[in-house]
Amino acid sequence: MSRVESQPHAAVPAAGVRLDEIEVADRGVKLTSLAEYREFADIALQSGLKGHENRASVVMCLQAGAEFGFSLIQSLNMFGIVEGHVICYGDGPLAIVNRSGKAEYVREWFEDGKGNKTEFWAQYGDDFCAVCVTKRRGHAEQRTTFSIADAKAAKLWQKKTKAGYDTPWVTHWQRMMMYRARQRRLRDTYPDVLRNLHSEDEAPELESIEVARRPAVHGYAQQPPARDPLMDRILAPDSAV
Repeated sequence: MSRVESQPHAAVPAAGVRLDEIEVADRGVKLTSLAEYREFADIALQSGLKGHENRASVVMCLQAGAEFGFSLIQSLNMFGIVEGHVICYGDGPLAIVNRSGKAEYVREWFEDGKGNKTEFWAQYGDDFCAVCVTKRRGHAEQRTTFSIADAKAAKLWQKKTKAGYDTPWVTHWQRMMMYRARQRRLRDTYPDVLRNLHSEDEAPELESIEVARRPAVHGYAQQPPARDPLMDRILAPDSAV
């Protein structure tokens, strides 16, 4: 999946804020109000910033970055809105965990399915896997794997876009496997640090889960549940059950 390609936007002045009122410090601008966030978002969009569709997307990503302690530009590079979720791109989750100081280490490698570390994936089959191992301070080491078989079961392997273009699961599948193993391990070991933050690659799966349980509003159609004969009897008028 690729980030949303946005067209350059014309800046819309935020009411009551002038550019010369926004403070500039040693490390760049300092935003102290929502109006200043909006003004900065307009400047970012006018610059041709990619990956954000509108002012609201920029503001939400700046807020996400602020909560995790990142600068404005880091926030725009690390966070995005995909399928209605704030997501973190690439190595962002690892950066967040490392900044927290709660990890003694995070280690990654590939295995051939027999426990042997390897980088020669071409000669191996479905048991070839990415491995992520981490140790949280005061806790035992934990390990997660993600194999080619896992990718196939999740319908990720050699995945194409709806238009027929290659996704990273075709062009950079080794890296995508490592991202999957890492994201699962880090989210399970550091839930208080990542706060249910998901990766870009996982966002469509979240959306498919939500659509299945969402009422038929906002353009989403929900399939009716399967009929249950016992429940039909319970809900029927004057039921004897």
